[in-house]
Amino acid sequence: MTKEEREKEIERVMELLPQQPDNPKAAIRQMEERGLLNGDVIVYKCDMFYDPLQDRRRQGVICHCSACGDSWWTEKISAGPTTGCSRSLHSVGFENFDGAVWHGNDTMCPQCGAEVKARHVSTFGAAAETYIDGDHCLTVHEAGGHLAVLDWYVEKKVDKTGGIHHHIHGYEGAVVIDRTFYRVSGHSRAMGGGDVWFKWTRRKGRVYDMTAVCKSCQLIPFADELVARTDADKSGFEDYCRSVNDSDGFLPCSYLQLWCRFPQAENLVRTGNARFVTGLIVASQVRDGSYWTSYEYFSPNNTRTYADWKKTKPHEILHLEKDEYRMLTGRAFETINYYLSIKDDYGVRLTPDLLEKAERIGVMKCREITKDKKHYGRTVSPVRVINYVFRQKMAVAGTTLTFYPSDLLDHWRMLKDYYGEVPVSMMFPADFWRHHEWLTQLIADRVNKELNEKIQRVTEQARRYAWEDAETGLLITPARCAEDLKAEGAALDHCVATYAKRVARGETTIFFIRRIDAPDVPFFTLEYKNDKVIQNRGYKNSGRTEQVQTFETRWLAHIEELKKEENRSGQSDADGKRGDAAA
Repeated sequence: MTKEEREKEIERVMELLPQQPDNPKAAIRQMEERGLLNGDVIVYKCDMFYDPLQDRRRQGVICHCSACGDSWWTEKISAGPTTGCSRSLHSVGFENFDGAVWHGNDTMCPQCGAEVKARHVSTFGAAAETYIDGDHCLTVHEAGGHLAVLDWYVEKKVDKTGGIHHHIHGYEGAVVIDRTFYRVSGHSRAMGGGDVWFKWTRRKGRVYDMTAVCKSCQLIPFADELVARTDADKSGFEDYCRSVNDSDGFLPCSYLQLWCRFPQAENLVRTGNARFVTGLIVASQVRDGSYWTSYEYFSPNNTRTYADWKKTKPHEILHLEKDEYRMLTGRAFETINYYLSIKDDYGVRLTPDLLEKAERIGVMKCREITKDKKHYGRTVSPVRVINYVFRQKMAVAGTTLTFYPSDLLDHWRMLKDYYGEVPVSMMFPADFWRHHEWLTQLIADRVNKELNEKIQRVTEQARRYAWEDAETGLLITPARCAEDLKAEGAALDHCVATYAKRVARGETTIFFIRRIDAPDVPFFTLEYKNDKVIQNRGYKNSGRTEQVQTFETRWLAHIEELKKEENRSGQSDADGKRGDAAA
């Protein structure tokens, strides 16, 4: 087919593309049966009605439910909720069976019990109907002997009487012509941010997965014979659509794009590896665009990292032996890729039992711990790791504890920090959490010991400021260790325990104020820094009492006297040394 013939064929196919699904009502019905387009509203407005009990007309609210189509009168409620300093635009509400309802509130229809949202008619403006819900559906067509996959956007709108109207617009799609992938579009984004709908047109530029917004539940069923009537009959498209689900991902247009570039992909799908193909597509996506408009698109050439498309046999495409391929058929991309990485890195073939355990643990979590052959100088067997992690995970099942491979990595790091190496006998403890708690306590004891030694060295000079004042009945003494700070903080319910590292670095000094008749009972905590009292707090950070304030003033005066005496003593010593030198 020449270039001119190809362009004419594309133009012919564009004219043959349907502007609506083959059976719009059936498509909408199937979407509703699958839980889509289930948003509904109660449209209400204030009006006059005749009250036969009072024999007069009075104000009320007429409500229309879009779910069941019923209408009813109810009590009007004025002066609704406020927005900021002014009343809401829709300040009229109505009385429902579950209380007062205002515009935008979620409620329940008293007639059919459906969950709905209240909407005041004033929000319609001059429009006859307004949008309440929308979703996508995917249809497959044969257009002039070619396969077309079209993504439609279905709008669900409601009028002022609660009537439902559906509008279907062409969104994005793909057409395969002579094993060439073409992107088509039925919408365009306007400068104002809205969508402009028109008939299907060909779109150039980079091709990415147009149906990324779709899920498998949005695919409208199609007959296999439909694909057989097109030039994509060898694509395995129908097998792909039947084999994948939302948990695996659903990327039909990307699959067609892959098949157009590498027809061998059909061999994988036909033999039950559609899950692998979907994962292959996701792993081969590339991020492109600017910072604000970046997006991911599928690059078929990137799949060569994981598949050898020069081969035609499925097991050879995946770099597997026949027996390995039979064992791995039907598994997810992550599982097969993990099997290959273990085989290449360790020379170990994982058994079906080990693969099952790895999947239950989480393949990506297992990869985290087995991607390196050695951890802190110790060789790690992937078989032992998988068995150990699975056993520990099952041991805590049904309890409040959890176990992840990252917990084991953290355990090895702690062993390295404490012992300087990772003892082989401690790498895989039988009771992980018990051993982990014991190791955590060892490290905490060592840290506390080092911290206490630093605090004792730093606060040695502060001990000379310890003082008793008989007049106020109080005494003051410096903190001796981190445990003292913890006990003080726990007794007085404040955060002095967090000051331990600052005290150890010599950045500040903490003193405890006690009553002379109760020297072991925490009373007030004082921070002294740069020859100043920074803070002096009691229970729950309470401020100084008159007694404590008086004591603090007298204590500062005492410190000044000490400093003067030290200065005088220093000067006299210096004079003595100068006199000795003169003699």
